Amino acid sequence: TRTPAIFKQAPDILGWTVETKRHREPILRIAHSPDGKQLAFSWQGDLWVAPIDGGLARRLTIHPAYDFAPLWSPDGRKIAFTSDRHGNDDLFVLDLITGEIQRLTWFSGRDRASGWLPDGSGVIFESRRDWEPYGVDFLPYVALLKGGTPYRLHDVEGTPVALAPDGKRVAFVRRDSAWWRKGYKGSAQGDIWLGTLGTKLFTRLTNTDTPDTMPLWSADGRTLYFVSERAGTRNLYAMDIATKRVRPLTDFKGDGVRFPQINTQGTVITFEQGMEVWELNLATGKSVPIALE
Repeated sequence: TRTPAIFKQAPDILGWTVETKRHREPILRIAHSPDGKQLAFSWQGDLWVAPIDGGLARRLTIHPAYDFAPLWSPDGRKIAFTSDRHGNDDLFVLDLITGEIQRLTWFSGRDRASGWLPDGSGVIFESRRDWEPYGVDFLPYVALLKGGTPYRLHDVEGTPVALAPDGKRVAFVRRDSAWWRKGYKGSAQGDIWLGTLGTKLFTRLTNTDTPDTMPLWSADGRTLYFVSERAGTRNLYAMDIATKRVRPLTDFKGDGVRFPQINTQGTVITFEQGMEVWELNLATGKSVPIALE
């Protein structure tokens, strides 16, 4: 795989590189590159990239605004992210070959990136743009790189969402509660649903008295990974879509799993837990912390 040109440029173009001891601040919204070799993340309001096995991190953006939640494009040549560069959260795309940044949304309310279309032609994001300021739940929308008015992915409230690799099925969360509300049980606890785009067919996949959220698809579309607090702490689980059988993937106590992301090849899930960044190898089932410098 060709190394994007921006990673070969001098440090003064990248901003600068940092070399510190183990990080001691939570890293926000980590994401694997499609080939599983690099890790993009947000730290102190800018985007960074580092080798997946740990090591020196390089800075990708330098801006007074808050850049966060990076998402690699399927071909690994772009990174979508969310930023308040113009006063509120909008979608942007960083071209790793040219270094150019493209703005995708212009709404006066909050738009936040959540994924890519499988062919890389657009970015999925959550917004209340059709009903602001009446307080409805967020809906998923799509902003195309070629421009034009963003459109709804489907007409059902509920985020976060995950579009299957076939581009036809979407997993989404109804009544999602805040990730930091540990132990919450009530009317706002999230359940995961499955819908088929272009139809009115929806299936409830989880129905527990604890939050289920942050769905991710396997590369073959047969397994749905998600975060659940069903055992007392937020951990990763896997559901076989055909049988609905659920099995645990992690077993953390105390602080739980936050903001998992899966690479395009479906081999690795990265996530935050405590003050660490972790890598879960889906072939071996082993989770290991990643040391960033």
